[in-house]
Amino acid sequence: MKNFLLYIFPSFLLAAVLVNVWIGEPQFESSEEQIQHYTELEDHQNKRQVYLKLLQKDSLNVDLHFNFLLAHFQLNNNEVFWDSRKLRDDSRLFVKYKKYIGSDNQVQRDIGHFGLGIVFYYLQLYDECFFELQKIEKSDFKYLNYFLGSFYHQVDYQKSLSYYDQEIVNFPHSQQVYQRKANLMMFFGKKQELSEFLNDSLAKEYVGYKEKRYAYFFSGQVRKYIKTIVSRVLHGSNLIGFIGAVCILIIWLIYLFLISSYKEKKLAFVPLTFVLGMGFALVTSFLTDFNNHVLGFSINGEWKNDFLYAIIGIGAIEEAVKVMPFLIILFLNKNIKEPLDYIFYACVTALGFAFVENIIYFDSSGIRTIEGRALTATVTHLFNSSLIAYGLVIGKFSKKKNTILYLLLFFVIASFSHGFYDFWLINSSVRSYSFITFLWLLMSMIIWASILNNCINNSLKSQRFWKYNPYVINNFLLFSLSFIFLFQYVFVGLKFGSIVANYELQKDLASGFFLLMFLTISLSKFDYVPNYWAPLKFWDWDVFLNIPMVSPRYFDVKKVINAKIRLSSFGKYSKLAEVLPTEGVIQSRELISWEKDWYLVKLNKQLKVGRKQYAYLLIKTRYENELIFSKKHQRVQVRLVAQPDDLIKRKKRKNEFQFVDIARLEKLD
Repeated sequence: MKNFLLYIFPSFLLAAVLVNVWIGEPQFESSEEQIQHYTELEDHQNKRQVYLKLLQKDSLNVDLHFNFLLAHFQLNNNEVFWDSRKLRDDSRLFVKYKKYIGSDNQVQRDIGHFGLGIVFYYLQLYDECFFELQKIEKSDFKYLNYFLGSFYHQVDYQKSLSYYDQEIVNFPHSQQVYQRKANLMMFFGKKQELSEFLNDSLAKEYVGYKEKRYAYFFSGQVRKYIKTIVSRVLHGSNLIGFIGAVCILIIWLIYLFLISSYKEKKLAFVPLTFVLGMGFALVTSFLTDFNNHVLGFSINGEWKNDFLYAIIGIGAIEEAVKVMPFLIILFLNKNIKEPLDYIFYACVTALGFAFVENIIYFDSSGIRTIEGRALTATVTHLFNSSLIAYGLVIGKFSKKKNTILYLLLFFVIASFSHGFYDFWLINSSVRSYSFITFLWLLMSMIIWASILNNCINNSLKSQRFWKYNPYVINNFLLFSLSFIFLFQYVFVGLKFGSIVANYELQKDLASGFFLLMFLTISLSKFDYVPNYWAPLKFWDWDVFLNIPMVSPRYFDVKKVINAKIRLSSFGKYSKLAEVLPTEGVIQSRELISWEKDWYLVKLNKQLKVGRKQYAYLLIKTRYENELIFSKKHQRVQVRLVAQPDDLIKRKKRKNEFQFVDIARLEKLD
């Protein structure tokens, strides 16, 4: 809490002053700048208002009518986040364009019929749409053939194509019709025709990536296909988005180094691993195209189909693409010898993949998602890649058999996890349950922390002690992830103005602050127990309880070792009532029957139980997951150590140490 109050909170206040006082609201020199601004912001309400004002000055401009109606029907029936005006009142459009129809001017009448036709089209009243469009007297009326072609788009290929071709003849620089024509060819599977169409310079410029990939995929034009995939990454890229993607990369890479304690000789393969992760990210497009166009498996809105597609068409494809460079590095780098090495390089591969994804998402309007990608999508990629690597770790280091089988099993689990996360976001019928994705993310982070803890426990064999400082990791995540919030806030303010920036910050803090604290605590809370494979933890209430503290308390075994203690009887009928109290010193932490948190106590004087004398005891808190010394007087289990040499064994079992009773533990100052 101290760091939050001293550094982070004042930083947010300073940023708020900067955005609201110094930056303020954007100033526009022309209506074109306004339209571009609102287009990038996806603010269709204000964009519609700009077109409406322009129409008041030039009511016969067909382009303005087309774009005004397009912006209108891009609205929904909610309210714009920074504007309380009500949206979508379609009835006014009927009044507006019927006035045009009643005019004595032919151009105005044509615009009236055109406007009503578009309204009917977007309301899916296609018969009425066709009826109005047929009344337009001017044969080369702009957008007329475009909409007539759209009317037949999914039912009659030849008719639709003829209308699109006529529109191109009349208006060769109409971008929308080129896109619709290419989409028509793709919809009807006209591979050769689409490939030939893309030889046209304007078509090559106006047609989207999806149609281009489809054409080049089936025509075998490898060079053009790869160029299209790469251009998709570069399209819309900007300096702010690129810097944001780099910041996310650096934060999570530093985190991996903080928990790994790597020597310099192991760093040579890190850049290569990252570059391979980036390169293989582009392979996703090929596998997706093969899945969609060859196998015919794609999203169709039906929840069962989309659920399977999310797991196979998204999860399995992306996880396969991410695991390939990891396996290559595993083959090349002979220094990967410990469990934590496997997790480290799998995560670097995931960061390469996520970096490419982030560049795509962080276009001009996408800079508002930088914070979300840093806390959710990037972390999810890290978790799923770690899950696959953990399969290898389990097979090679824990079970020491069936390594490939475990790899395949955990690949399936990671694919399911990835797909399950995405499903609640991509299927329209279940989006109201998208909170499940959030809960799944929280559970994934707890499992990831558990995986990291197990790999730490069984790595670092050359070191006597893992130099782990939870406060350093906690502060790093707290400050660096808070910086992402501030980075996005300031640059959204510079790009879109203070009102939008303030709204985005409020929205992000509503859910993002909780997630930031959850990640900060769960991913800095490790308990190092050498050679211990703990069951994976799927939930941890302790993390939630620590969130209000911002800077949580961590268990430090160093403060337990060498602590002076007193053991006293728990009750007058206790088996140890006659020989307690006694005092001693905690000498070490022991793993007994794969249970952690047993502590070896050397007594100040020997304890006689029955006919034997005991110089050592083993104690453990009575309740599972209760930390030692968390209470002033604490109940502990007591076991007798008859043969101290038994503690030298790597695998120690509880039946080797007799359980005697429950006692009361007290730490002495």
